[in-house]
Amino acid sequence: MITQKITISILLIGAIFACEAKENQEMKGKTSTQKPVEITLENANSYFRKLTEKDGGKYDPIVNADAWEGGGYEDTDFDDEGMRFFSLFKNILIFHLERTKVTDNGIKLLIQNQKLKSLNIGSKGITNKSCEYLSQLENLEYLHFSSEASIDDGCIDSIIKMKKLKELSLGFVPFTRPGVERLRKARPNLSIDLGDVEY
Repeated sequence: MITQKITISILLIGAIFACEAKENQEMKGKTSTQKPVEITLENANSYFRKLTEKDGGKYDPIVNADAWEGGGYEDTDFDDEGMRFFSLFKNILIFHLERTKVTDNGIKLLIQNQKLKSLNIGSKGITNKSCEYLSQLENLEYLHFSSEASIDDGCIDSIIKMKKLKELSLGFVPFTRPGVERLRKARPNLSIDLGDVEY
């Protein structure tokens, strides 16, 4: 009787894995037929215009990719697809992406923007992995995480590596007291804004 129950359980587990594998294969088939949007200034303007006008704003198109120094798309549906356009903009200095749909995969695309000095980010898809990517931005001086970010003490080593970072601002306190103490010890000149919390 026990052997029969084990055999049935194994068969059920096998069937579940087979169904999941088939479903994953079908999903791959659907996404592989979609052509990604070509990375052009025209397509970037189209993407940014839709975001701006959706919220009732007026969009001023970017005329020269080399002259654009950044902007803000906080509280919009800006996502990883939009981050792909950042390969066009080599002179971004400041960018605001709080409360968007950007994930770690999108933040990884910022590495190519080495002139970036100030960044405000935060969405549920932003984790400690984003901190690893951001530590590769050699000129980042100001970093703000809004309360939607999913970071914790695992982000601290990456922040310590951000040698030019002057100010870290947190819309919430994701770090423990020992974590903050370790960060302060490693980076005594880094201004850390923890809001109302006093560690």
